[in-house]
Amino acid sequence: MNRDEILVLTLGVGAAAENMPNADVFSQKAVDNYIQLREMVEEEFRRVDADLLEVGPGSPERQEKLRQQIEETNLSENNAIMAQAKVVLENVVEYVPGAAAALKKDPEDLRHAARQLENQQKTVS
Repeated sequence: MNRDEILVLTLGVGAAAENMPNADVFSQKAVDNYIQLREMVEEEFRRVDADLLEVGPGSPERQEKLRQQIEETNLSENNAIMAQAKVVLENVVEYVPGAAAALKKDPEDLRHAARQLENQQKTVS
């Protein structure tokens, strides 16, 4: 999975976590970090519709459109955004693992994506 795909995955599971019923204080941590990521994207890259997966996060068409926007703007090259994406993935795995199912993924897929980002951050540092 490349960085663009990881960012699409992160925004999708974050949106799914935000829309899950019965939120508690723990799941709210994942949602708050997702909202922070979405706001970072909207602030820095206005041409990327960070809200695109708010409705239908599992839609392949919406995911592809978002991936194209991310690719066109080189959004995934922004280290601060990718660091926040890693936090969101880790929080979703820990607090709202069921959100992964909205994108036909499981928590292990999210863990793997977070590890990929961690390894890439280490090589950049």
